[in-house]
Amino acid sequence: MKVSQGRNPFRPYLKTWLSLTAVALSAVGLFNLAVDPFRAYRLAFGGRLDAYKSKMNTRTAKAELLQHDACNVLLLGSSRAEMGVDPLLPDWGARRVYNLALEGTNLYETTYVLRYALRSGEVKKVILFADFLMFTESRTVGGDFEKSRFNPERNVVEYHLDNVLSMYATKCSFRALKDCAQGKRTQMRPHGNIIISRAMKAVDHQAAMEKVIGRFLADPQTYGSYVYGPSRISLFGEMVRRCRDRGVELMVVILPVHALQLEAIRAAGLWETFETWKTDMVNSLADDADAHRRAKPFVLWDFTGYSGIVAEPVPAKGQTTVRMKWFWESSHFKKKLGDLAICRILAQAPPGGEMPDDFGVKLTPANIASHLARIRANREAYARKHPEHIQMVQKLAREARAKR
Repeated sequence: MKVSQGRNPFRPYLKTWLSLTAVALSAVGLFNLAVDPFRAYRLAFGGRLDAYKSKMNTRTAKAELLQHDACNVLLLGSSRAEMGVDPLLPDWGARRVYNLALEGTNLYETTYVLRYALRSGEVKKVILFADFLMFTESRTVGGDFEKSRFNPERNVVEYHLDNVLSMYATKCSFRALKDCAQGKRTQMRPHGNIIISRAMKAVDHQAAMEKVIGRFLADPQTYGSYVYGPSRISLFGEMVRRCRDRGVELMVVILPVHALQLEAIRAAGLWETFETWKTDMVNSLADDADAHRRAKPFVLWDFTGYSGIVAEPVPAKGQTTVRMKWFWESSHFKKKLGDLAICRILAQAPPGGEMPDDFGVKLTPANIASHLARIRANREAYARKHPEHIQMVQKLAREARAKR
């Protein structure tokens, strides 16, 4: 018996299905290209929606800043720098400054951001806003790093397919259109920073601090299971060497946090590690300076402590009418404090007033021991003056340990 060799009856349906699929994918691709939620392609229509794109702080979007624009001053760090450091301050002069700080980042990831940025040859100055949490080995790579240009193993074809055809990109595009229709502007700015501009009708600062500190103490990627190992300070040394080899000036800045955030570090049993971390960075920069005696040394500033601005009084719990001047909560400071820190490290006059004498110390091997001793002494004075706050942090630490 012979099998019929006639035309496949399913061929018309297959052709129709393939045609419809191609049309649908083309429509999705053109839609995402037009909206461009990560500003990867920068077509005319997409630019009109930039003010409504809520994903401008993703790794993908921030890598595109470097892909499309020349950067002379590169700002690196965590969400503290992203929220509190303004790349458009007049103090920067005519240089193009970009804030490439990343929420929830670690030093491994930041090292790759630096590598990618230095490829252009345009970067002349790097300011690393060093965060204690960036140096823990317990913190994983954040967000969409592996899908971004920062990832050296990222396939270029797959990268663009993700940007124009993925469900995630499509959702981000629809979100931008929805926010535009509702007049909901993003807090992200074109140079990479976040400006919190929406006025808060009421805020309980102490309750906010308790929530933030409790989360830091319990989370294994923050203070809950903090691991400071040689690999992290080695990565720091690599960043120093890369900047030195490229003739790029490096400044390292430990940004301010509220005194109660330092108390959380102490309550987590990490104070000795915290001091070791600062000392290791000082020594690493000193080694670089010794190896390059004819070059300008890289500097390290420390804005943490228990006195002055960083010990700003916290309104009583339940008080929602009194606003703190310098801090949103214990971890994140306001832009005006970031402006003050930038004026300090750039030796510029602060806007609207004098620079407090105890705000910011340039650390060296000669003064690191006395600086750390002074902070410990100031802590004891703060604890005597605010025993209720110390007890609050200790209570949160006990609760965090009980949950593990």
